[in-house]
Amino acid sequence: RLVAWKKQYVELLDYPDNLIIRGMPIEKLLKFNAQRGLLPNEDEQQEIEKRLVLLRQRRSYQSERELSNGKYLQIEGHPMPNGGYVTTYNDVTQYKQTQQDLIESQQQIQFYTDHSPAMLAYLNLDRHILFVNKAYEQFMGKKKQQLIGSPVHELFSAEDLAKREPYLQKAFSGQTQSFEMSIADHTGQQHFILGTYVPDVSDVQDSKVNGVFVIMQDISTRRKAELALEQAKINLELRVEQRTKELSLTNKELADATATAQQANLSKTKFIADASHDLLQPFNAARLFSSVLT
Repeated sequence: RLVAWKKQYVELLDYPDNLIIRGMPIEKLLKFNAQRGLLPNEDEQQEIEKRLVLLRQRRSYQSERELSNGKYLQIEGHPMPNGGYVTTYNDVTQYKQTQQDLIESQQQIQFYTDHSPAMLAYLNLDRHILFVNKAYEQFMGKKKQQLIGSPVHELFSAEDLAKREPYLQKAFSGQTQSFEMSIADHTGQQHFILGTYVPDVSDVQDSKVNGVFVIMQDISTRRKAELALEQAKINLELRVEQRTKELSLTNKELADATATAQQANLSKTKFIADASHDLLQPFNAARLFSSVLT
């Protein structure tokens, strides 16, 4: 039987005036609530009897219930040392709304992050993964349920962890880190990754780090293009160097040929001059002889 209640109890459950009377059977209130649709089970009598059994057996219970006016109640029942039983009704509508807003916000965040080509994750201070997006799941070859709550040392090899460790340490100390490295996916295929670790700092003044946001971008295509461009540059430089040597050799050969030709020309000129002198000697002698005769 009902012994005592508060004004807020009547207002919260919207009881009509003069319904609540000291000493009235609690079963009457349960039936009234069932008629208003406040009890979850379609079988009203079964639900009422279940409540009465809890009271008689002095068993604690806790439940939540949504009222027709949109309010949420958290109901707890506990036996009293003197043999009585106390039931508390808490209006948790704001809490439920906040919870729903958080769920919707998380769903929106998950939706947007799942459509990001970058691999996104969040590590807490114990280095356990608390969040991953679709790209991260695909790279790891594991479902979100397998990744959430897992420590990083169980997900990566000692070699991979050694690559990340210097950057993780600085990130957990409050320093944003950017780096490039080659890592393998779950199939063993190597990828060039541009990684960023961003500390999750709750208080800028004391720089307390709660965790680290992980952003991993696959830059394999860009990196391969850079390597191909670098190799093409090296090949071009080698070709230029080789061509320069060939041109230098050709120029030397041309210079040698020119010098040889010039030397040959000088020899020819000297030969002609000598030959002309030798050929003119008889004529000069004949002319001199002829002048003597006259």
